[in-house]
Amino acid sequence: MNIHTAAGTAAVSAPPAVDTTAAAPPPLGCKTAELSMAFPVEAVARVIGSGGSSIRRIRQESGARVEAGARPPAGQREQGLSFIGTEEQVVTAVCMAVEATGADIAAVEAAAERARATMRARIAPLPEAAVAPPAVAAP
Repeated sequence: MNIHTAAGTAAVSAPPAVDTTAAAPPPLGCKTAELSMAFPVEAVARVIGSGGSSIRRIRQESGARVEAGARPPAGQREQGLSFIGTEEQVVTAVCMAVEATGADIAAVEAAAERARATMRARIAPLPEAAVAPPAVAAP
């Protein structure tokens, strides 16, 4: 399996799967990162797991939001996965997703390094509204 990012392609020996349950947002004051990667369709099924169990575990343990793109039409062999959170949350979620595909440790480490390199180029601060305390109305 190959993982494609803006930074390049990494060979991975197994496929992933997806779930769309929301994870907690990054802590206030932290920068948020988003990384999208293409996985073989059958790999996405492994990342999601039976009844969504694997994707829920990835979300809970990493703290990242993990979303799968729409199932591609027949004949298309790749499906996108998006990882959103702090840099560390995203890297952890990517590693867990690649590991869920059955990839060996070298492939997991390579995916983590590519994820870090790609995100360093595009980490954006949270919008001002996300960090500003809510206004309190006077009684």
